[in-house]
Amino acid sequence: MIVEVILLLIQVLTIAIVLRIIVSWVVMLVGSMRWLAYSPAVQILNSITDPILIPIRSVMPNLGGFDFSPMIAIFILQIIARTVAGSA
Repeated sequence: MIVEVILLLIQVLTIAIVLRIIVSWVVMLVGSMRWLAYSPAVQILNSITDPILIPIRSVMPNLGGFDFSPMIAIFILQIIARTVAGSA
């Protein structure tokens, strides 16, 4: 039971990170969509993903404006998911 809850939580976090990536691309590429970055839904998305992404960003070097922390976070989450699933 607890394994399924952990795996579900990891899946939700992964989806939230992917949605955050998509929103950031839309805001960056479509100038008229800047309001989207301040919408309540995006603020909730940020509050869900920031606890995962901020610590990764703090240890990553500056890579010329590219933010690889979402990819690293997803990679770490998938490793945790496989470990948890393998131990069940």
